[in-house]
Amino acid sequence: MSRDLSKPLWIPLRREWFIAFRDGGKGHEWRLYGPRWNEDSCFIGRPVTLALGYTRTRLSGVVVSFERRKAVAPAVAALYGKGTMCAVIGITLT
Repeated sequence: MSRDLSKPLWIPLRREWFIAFRDGGKGHEWRLYGPRWNEDSCFIGRPVTLALGYTRTRLSGVVVSFERRKAVAPAVAALYGKGTMCAVIGITLT
């Protein structure tokens, strides 16, 4: 697969998570692992656009790490189901 560095990965976020990224308290985004959120689409070095929902309020960043992890933390397990495979995307703002 050709890795296009020109097209940012689009990640819409709820207000609390957007603010946490903006203020430096959050550096990883958890998503359900699958066709949209995997090693091929979330590769290290890919630009990221973090959006406050589907508004024009946005932050720019870059993928700095990627892991597949099972959802075991209570908040993540409550969202996706305990033991479900998740994509953990490390993001640094630029």
